[in-house]
Amino acid sequence: MTDARADSLPLNLAQEETLIEAFRRKDRAAFDRLYDTCHRPLLSFCIRLTGSREAGEDLLQETFVAAFHSAPSFRPGARVLPWLLGIAVRKSRDLRRKKAPETLPHFDDTEAGEAVESQIVERLAYEAALQTLSEKHRTAFLLVVAGQLTHAEAARILHCPVGTVKWRVADAMRRLRAALTEEPVS
Repeated sequence: MTDARADSLPLNLAQEETLIEAFRRKDRAAFDRLYDTCHRPLLSFCIRLTGSREAGEDLLQETFVAAFHSAPSFRPGARVLPWLLGIAVRKSRDLRRKKAPETLPHFDDTEAGEAVESQIVERLAYEAALQTLSEKHRTAFLLVVAGQLTHAEAARILHCPVGTVKWRVADAMRRLRAALTEEPVS
């Protein structure tokens, strides 16, 4: 008997390659396993990228639909999460063009559980500060920090030099720190 939690555990490289090969053939079970493995980190990224849970869930759905349709073109040997994050970034831009941006960030309380009020306030402040960043800064920051990609992987997704990504992430961190501590940005 298999444990349901085993389906959501990270895959090792060999497992990922086997799964991706089946996914490239549009195997439904492989797609389901890929979703089970990647949807949590991808949803978290999408929520932070869009600023709301509802928009993040929409973006997650759009990302997986696009991934399914482009599965045969997935490059063998590539890592799946950076590929999905890249699709999410592109779909986010597409959705933003179609819809007016939301003005207030929404709190994602799924991970908060029994969090104390100060933790909730800190989270809201962080989410609000994140939304004050430019799209380029926020996207680079989220790819590297939340998406745990290397600067080089993020640069490939964003189609810009590695140095630019490093600068955007560092600048975003400086701006976030200033916004959260109410210090002026120098």
